[in-house]
Amino acid sequence: MQWANRAYPSLYPLGLWFQDLLNRYREIENWIADFQLPNSVWLGGLFNPQSFLTSIMQAVARKQDWPLDRMCLMIEVTKKQKEEIHNPPKDGAYIHKYQQKYFSKKFSYVFFLN
Repeated sequence: MQWANRAYPSLYPLGLWFQDLLNRYREIENWIADFQLPNSVWLGGLFNPQSFLTSIMQAVARKQDWPLDRMCLMIEVTKKQKEEIHNPPKDGAYIHKYQQKYFSKKFSYVFFLN
């Protein structure tokens, strides 16, 4: 697997890895179109999800004038689908699971991070 030496870490075989790469590219491309936080973010599609979570905490800390080192993530699980989210939240972010068509069951929850 010579391609795996040059790719980001993944357990997918080449075909699924390439599809995952295209999905990540589309997600980022949609995000940078207007440089605004999307209504819901596919956290698993980010190459460094921890930095996104930190930036969410920083944004809320600045807005509320709270010390960043005293903050923690709070997660609320909803039964909303990604399509039901029409605006990003006032504070925090909505996180969704990517729906891949080769999985037979379709289940998805949107998480609210604050």
